[in-house]
Amino acid sequence: MWKGNKLVEIIRKIEGTIMIEFKRSGNNTIASNRIPLYVGEFVYDESKESFLRNGRGYWIDEETRIATREVEWKDGVEVSGRDLYDGWYTRSTTPKPKPKPKPKPKPAPMPAPAPAPAPAPAPAPKREEPAPLRFSVTGSTKWTDVSLQVTDLKISSNCCNDLNALDLNRFEWLRSIEIGDECFGSVETFKIDGLNRLKNLTIGKNSFNKLEKEFLSNGHSDTEWQQNSKQCKSFHILNCESLESIQIGEYSFGDFGGDFELKNLPQLQSIQIGTIGSQSTNFYGSSFVIRGIDMILNI
Repeated sequence: MWKGNKLVEIIRKIEGTIMIEFKRSGNNTIASNRIPLYVGEFVYDESKESFLRNGRGYWIDEETRIATREVEWKDGVEVSGRDLYDGWYTRSTTPKPKPKPKPKPKPAPMPAPAPAPAPAPAPAPKREEPAPLRFSVTGSTKWTDVSLQVTDLKISSNCCNDLNALDLNRFEWLRSIEIGDECFGSVETFKIDGLNRLKNLTIGKNSFNKLEKEFLSNGHSDTEWQQNSKQCKSFHILNCESLESIQIGEYSFGDFGGDFELKNLPQLQSIQIGTIGSQSTNFYGSSFVIRGIDMILNI
């Protein structure tokens, strides 16, 4: 909203197919003063000359900045929805602490009058971070149900073994990925590329692996490992500028015989693969390539 030649208030922001609506506070031209109330898909109605909510969207709590309801819209009308609990689809068993009341602001002193400065062009607004949204994938979850705005993704153990491909790169807002035990047994390529907000990756035991535990835990000759490892199975983590830690449990990727590649991870500090003192047999026979990593403190 402009007054004269001066930007005085930002009502909404459009980023591709996503619209962010802000609280009408009268003073939110600075990014830190903007309070998002709604994030979701939209359509522009030329006859009404207005932006209408259309598709999937989320109501945001102005105090906690966490999504409280997921809604499906049609031309500005809510057609369905479900409540969220601290950003989750299910209610947590941990009691939620009551928010502390905000202290009343002290009245500001009256400023001395000053000559009005010449109007300056408004700076280009920074891209707004979405409110934290956690999602847990179970055996009955469809990947189409996972919001593209998800920030923290958890996959339960013994899950997704019927999938032969995994694409996490479309979830650009991810900050953490946690994969349980014995998941994704049929996936042949693990590749994360360009998730610049991702900080932590954790994978449990015996995931991304089709070999039996009995074979993995017993001693075998190199010839037997070559016969059971697959050169077509490869592991890549590339171009993630915020990634700090990678943790992989024992036996995971046991039959991955192709490339093992870590590249352009400038903040990576810790890599833990398998268990110390145990024959973990991760990536047996894989090549090992590290490039563009300067801060590793613990391997």
